[in-house]
Amino acid sequence: MREKELRLAIVCSGGISLAVYMHGLTRELLKLSRASSFYHAVPEVEAKQTRPFASLTPPPGQTMDTEGVYYDLLQDVGAEVDLRVIIDVIAGASAGGINGVILGRALAHDLPFTGLRKMWLEGSDVRELVAEEDRSNWADKLLAPLVRWISGGRLAQLEQDSETLGKFISLLQIARLKPPFDGTRLIQTLMQALEGMGKPEHRGSSLLPQGHELDLFVTVTDFYGYPRRIPLYDPPVIEEKEHRHVLSFSYVHWPSGDEHSEFRMEDIPALSFAARATSSFPGLFPAARLDEVDEVLAAQDRQWDDKKAFIERSFRDHARGGANPETSAFVDGAVLNNKPLDAAITAIQTKPAYRNVDRRLLYINPNPGDVEPSVEQEAPGVLEAVKSSLSDLPRHEPIYDDLMWIRQNNYEVAQTEAIIEAARPDIEKLVSKLMGRRATRYHVTTDQIERWRDMANQGAAETAGIAYKGYLRLKLNSSIVNITAILADICDVSLASPEASFVRQAVNEWAHMRQAYPEDFGHLGRGVRLRSTPAWLRLLRGFDLDFRQRRIRFVIKHLNHLYTRLDEPDFKDLNAYRLDYLKGRFYEVLEHLRQKQKTAAFSLDATNRIQNLFLPELESDELDPAQGIAFARKHGVALDTIIESLSRDLTLETMNYQADDIFSSMEHTGAGGSVRQELLTQYLGFSYWDTLTFSAGSWRQQAEQDEIRVSRLSPQDCTALRDTGPDVLQGIRMGNFGAFFRRADRENDYLWGRLHAADRLLDMVYDAAKTAGAGERINILAYKKRAFEVILETEAQHLTHSDELLETLRAEVAALAVD
Repeated sequence: MREKELRLAIVCSGGISLAVYMHGLTRELLKLSRASSFYHAVPEVEAKQTRPFASLTPPPGQTMDTEGVYYDLLQDVGAEVDLRVIIDVIAGASAGGINGVILGRALAHDLPFTGLRKMWLEGSDVRELVAEEDRSNWADKLLAPLVRWISGGRLAQLEQDSETLGKFISLLQIARLKPPFDGTRLIQTLMQALEGMGKPEHRGSSLLPQGHELDLFVTVTDFYGYPRRIPLYDPPVIEEKEHRHVLSFSYVHWPSGDEHSEFRMEDIPALSFAARATSSFPGLFPAARLDEVDEVLAAQDRQWDDKKAFIERSFRDHARGGANPETSAFVDGAVLNNKPLDAAITAIQTKPAYRNVDRRLLYINPNPGDVEPSVEQEAPGVLEAVKSSLSDLPRHEPIYDDLMWIRQNNYEVAQTEAIIEAARPDIEKLVSKLMGRRATRYHVTTDQIERWRDMANQGAAETAGIAYKGYLRLKLNSSIVNITAILADICDVSLASPEASFVRQAVNEWAHMRQAYPEDFGHLGRGVRLRSTPAWLRLLRGFDLDFRQRRIRFVIKHLNHLYTRLDEPDFKDLNAYRLDYLKGRFYEVLEHLRQKQKTAAFSLDATNRIQNLFLPELESDELDPAQGIAFARKHGVALDTIIESLSRDLTLETMNYQADDIFSSMEHTGAGGSVRQELLTQYLGFSYWDTLTFSAGSWRQQAEQDEIRVSRLSPQDCTALRDTGPDVLQGIRMGNFGAFFRRADRENDYLWGRLHAADRLLDMVYDAAKTAGAGERINILAYKKRAFEVILETEAQHLTHSDELLETLRAEVAALAVD
């Protein structure tokens, strides 16, 4: 049975009152993820194919509806390809940030959305968003004539909508010149909503499979900013203020049983602050401050126990710049970063693949807007220009650069794959000759595998010829970067800072002083003792983490292909369980490598030596990064001791032994013979492949080698039910504020959010199946019709102001021709 993962990275842009629409979208995303989790709850293929959804018991507090539709589609597709859907990245700004926070907590701990419908339909009305003391109608009579006069008739379309017009006028509160909405009240509402989702049913209860990490990113804008030092040539250092900021949260449940979560009940104050700050629309909400959370908790006789840890983790650059985040003010994240594709792209690069992966970046844009060319338009007025420059234009910032990066990334992935496959026959012959018959017929010891590794490295050097020298230079540069990153982390300086540039200069000069960059690299000997090896080889053995990570990932990538070959005669004794076990062991090696890069992995003696040596220089007000060279020449012996100590703490050679041991013990897991030979060929042959591809750039730029496919989810892209674009949404009125004024409008947008998401997500699952060579016989429109029917039936009992809309949509769904 072929296996595949549809991996989704979700990017939610801002949309003000279109947050209600996005809640409908994220509700369906959660339901698709839960359906996939249900489907894969049992590993046996036959059980998956025969177990009906109706026989499943939903977790406590969960309300099931479209999960059954998604489940049945996965079961239908599963006759040909075992498809799993995983959401592992969420990035949001403003209204998208609020929805991202809520979706992140639901995914991390498999929690319900049940009570959130009420929050959005009732709690997001303007009357609920203002402070208690401002809920009066004094402004109605005072401001109504003035607003009509200023608008010059532009509110004529609202004259027939007395509810919206009345609420809009009362919001303007010109006499007070204060934001009409209550930030503290929003914090309280968000905390109640997140806490109302409940606690995990048990440890490890999650919609993320073991070993998969969920990353959430929320953009905020620091109104006052914090100083950031930037290295230049002349002058050597300049200082600027940084206002963009990203708050991040993560969850992972390791195969070992350890769980790391920043979505616990204890984390709700931090999550609530992130949601409040990212949606602090200028002029509507006061700027967000951290002490708002303390005020809300104090009123409930509670306190924020993890506040210090959250600040230390989330505001390190503030501390480095001498700024105090507790006295700063944060406004809407969409002001400077409304479409945080960059955060999602960066996270995607770190995600391991457990199966063949169809990697999608799903970009949610509820109102793409008009893109017609501007022809012979009048110059904007003063107020219009100010409003657009402060609000409208930043929110419509194009994503062209990010999409072009993805396009270039996909090209490099394809290029690297082409190089790998072109060289595969020759490399496999070389490695097969090196191993002989022993790999398949006899027990293989770790000593034997170590000898084969040395021989393969030597063979790669001889085969590459003069190109090998350039390859080694790149690897040495990578090792210097790793040392710099370790030293910078221990000294608590940003890698983008002049201080880190100083450290890099010092380490680079030290390497030249110790002849780690010789003109002639000499001959890579076999089995030579570490102390007798040349400096460049000691440097690689001590600090080339990246090569070891690339090699293990390369083996895992080939292991993923074995899932599609389980029915071949050579693999008759193999099954998915054994491959999963093997893969888990390889990922343990990767996790150990990742842990080795953390500050805590190094001895206290090494940490103290580093700080005592570097901090007096780095804390100088007259620091010049170029002086790192003189520093290395002065403290060369001390750097010898420090770098040798770091190498000893990293123990990368132990990681080699750990990987070798996996191969030597494969026959005990039922994965010996042909399986071991297949994977050993990738492991030993990687030196050849890496020599060919490392200089091409792709290996260095990302951890995983997968194409990223971008899909947009907007009203314009969902046409199965009605081809009208964003005009079906009421929230786009009044500059995207429209849904704040009437419950009927919020119900309309929420319902369309669910319908549009079901339309688009079913298409994506179907397309992922088709790209795997399955699903051609499936009538996807029939699944869509069924999903629409289920949504309308479920929501009819909750949407009390939408009888006419529901009746119209029922008729349209019934008219869909699915035969």
